[in-house]
Amino acid sequence: MPRKTNQDRFADSKHQATAKVVAVVQALGEPDFEPKALLVIAKAVHLPRAVVWRILRALQESGWAKFIEPAEAWQLDASFTRFCFSFQRSIDMRRQELDDEVDRMTGRTLK
Repeated sequence: MPRKTNQDRFADSKHQATAKVVAVVQALGEPDFEPKALLVIAKAVHLPRAVVWRILRALQESGWAKFIEPAEAWQLDASFTRFCFSFQRSIDMRRQELDDEVDRMTGRTLK
């Protein structure tokens, strides 16, 4: 099945606002987490600059994005990174719990 584009997600989604925010966050993170200009982000997600700017401001207020003045570019901020690491830790802990449970039940190690 072909991967949906952002435009497909916006058209199909009942939750268009959420899909737009996710697209902007993904654009900020791909491919290298380097700061990106508003126009670059808007082109990447196929949204008007005004919409992307409002999303970036909301992300900035939540601590998930920051504006770098000298570069006039946006970047994911430390709060977003902490959120991702926390999520990854919770997944790793759950995986370990499941591995331990399989070990106890079967006597075999999954590692």
